[in-house]
Amino acid sequence: MSDQSNDLTGKVALITGASRRIGAEIARTLHQAGMNLCIHYRTSETEALELVNELNAIRENSAIKLQQDLLEIDALPGLITKT
Repeated sequence: MSDQSNDLTGKVALITGASRRIGAEIARTLHQAGMNLCIHYRTSETEALELVNELNAIRENSAIKLQQDLLEIDALPGLITKT
């Protein structure tokens, strides 16, 4: 019998710095586990879009990209709302 508390299917993760390197690999791993993803980037829009397209080709409408400079503290609540 499986423990459903560990089931990630349909849950949403906001991954900061997800457009490249380790963040992108974390995104791929969580996506493979069934999660929907918000791919955050600050300046790497091309890489973020490529990753979103890659993930959505596997499972339609499962990933979006969000741009935000995390040093803009006042804007952070908006990032969470978009997620």
